[in-house]
Amino acid sequence: MSFKQGTDPVTARPVIAVILAAGSGRRMGGRQPKQFARVAGRTVLSYTLEKFQTQPEVDAIVAVCPEARLEEVRRLGEHHGITKLKIVCAGGNDRRESSFRGVKAAAELAGDPDAIVLIHDAARPNVDGSTISNNIRLAAGCGACVTATPAVDTVVIADEAGFVSRQPDRRRVWNVQTPQSFILSLILRAHEAYEQRLRAGDNVPHITDDGGLVRFLEEPVAICAAGGDNFKLTVPDDLRRFRALVRKGGSQRGGSE
Repeated sequence: MSFKQGTDPVTARPVIAVILAAGSGRRMGGRQPKQFARVAGRTVLSYTLEKFQTQPEVDAIVAVCPEARLEEVRRLGEHHGITKLKIVCAGGNDRRESSFRGVKAAAELAGDPDAIVLIHDAARPNVDGSTISNNIRLAAGCGACVTATPAVDTVVIADEAGFVSRQPDRRRVWNVQTPQSFILSLILRAHEAYEQRLRAGDNVPHITDDGGLVRFLEEPVAICAAGGDNFKLTVPDDLRRFRALVRKGGSQRGGSE
């Protein structure tokens, strides 16, 4: 595909959003994964896709979903006018595998190792435009960044027996969210290195997000302070909260699919 070219060091390169929608959402309960739950006649996923569709800096979107829902997600994109949705691919056995598949699809799409890739959970449909823009700027300047909020509660580290082993300084503790954004070549290298160590049978730490994979390479990861109310739909109360926002017009409008 043809991407924009200009003099701005950020917007002169491709910017691709990878939306992870392959999770099972066990903590939410219900008959289907939370990203396919309906709010005002639309799936949660459609709201998330629309956020990146309307973001001016984003050139293209890759959606990663369960294999059985590939065609459903393609139709959803067409129905809601998500013209930036260029690839819909099947997820893997866990979040890391799904993210890796999405990043590889983004690499095929971009054809540019310096492209910016934003990786975002479909279950965060209320991400705001300033958070997306700030991610793009930070990733372009630093190579990698994660969206996060300062910790409000005191955080402790427990030992294996369930006792407090240490208490980090709360002023330096952040709760990590998505999007997490990277120079394409860096996040590809991080995924490949971790995958190689796994296949070799090495004892590697369990890593739950893409920023952690970059840190596994001992590369720096910047913090992008979250704007707005970028909460994740995890339990039923979160879904009720998002429904209330949609009713009040705090997110995109409802509709039908």
